[in-house]
Amino acid sequence: MNPTRRTALLSPALALVLTAILSGCAGGTTTADPAANSSAAAPSASAAIVETPAPADPSAPAENCIPSDVTAAGIPLVDGTVVCDLVRGELNDGTLSIVIQVGSVDEGFSQATSALTAAGYSAGVTSPEASNFTNGTYTVLVSVTEQDPYGAVVTYALSPA
Repeated sequence: MNPTRRTALLSPALALVLTAILSGCAGGTTTADPAANSSAAAPSASAAIVETPAPADPSAPAENCIPSDVTAAGIPLVDGTVVCDLVRGELNDGTLSIVIQVGSVDEGFSQATSALTAAGYSAGVTSPEASNFTNGTYTVLVSVTEQDPYGAVVTYALSPA
């Protein structure tokens, strides 16, 4: 087959695929709210919308996204940039997750565990990258990881004891 004929066959097929993609016909809806698209089928359990959160805004005040019950309870958090897009839950309702960007995994873990110990929390199960603390009122699981696109982060999972 000569190159001209191959290009001639490929061009209409490529145009058809691009048209389907750009018109939204290939792969279904990307709308998170099924009610927003009247022709949307019921979401299946295996279908999930994947959202990549934007990097945290260093100028955003941390107290705007940390629930007030955490501050009122006096639970110490490491210094760093709170990733507001990843704060989930309410402490008084069950489990709360807070993610904070730090300079390094080692530094973040050391600061987090030292602050909790200084605040009267006792350590339970401890590993090099995670530790469980309680003060009788609250349970705090602290873990550290490298998480794209944020770099080194300390994740707190807080719950009533």
